[in-house]
Amino acid sequence: MKHITKEDALRALEEAVAEKGEDYIYQYTDSDDPRNSICLYVYDGAPSCIAGDALHRLGIPLSAFEDHEGDTIDKVALRVDWPLHVDAVDVLYEAQCVQDGGRSWGEALAAAREAVRRAAVEL
Repeated sequence: MKHITKEDALRALEEAVAEKGEDYIYQYTDSDDPRNSICLYVYDGAPSCIAGDALHRLGIPLSAFEDHEGDTIDKVALRVDWPLHVDAVDVLYEAQCVQDGGRSWGEALAAAREAVRRAAVEL
């Protein structure tokens, strides 16, 4: 698997948003599920949150998320051996935080784009 860059992460987020729609609001899980108080990367055999969706598009298997449900991507990245560049983690984290705040995936994508812009300015 190739090293995942901030550009790769942004492209995967764009693909996820194009599929779900900019107005899509992430619903944690079914209301009957006791785990509904946490964000899940995978739910019912499919990518669930925006970061899980993007990472799966980039080749991370759904099974790789099993021990990381409820953790933010920055914390997961510290414990896994996925080929994620630190800037890619930042881009995914920005999108994830916006999503977890109850805002739309379009707003999450805008936050991710801003993270890419900031990373370019810092060079």
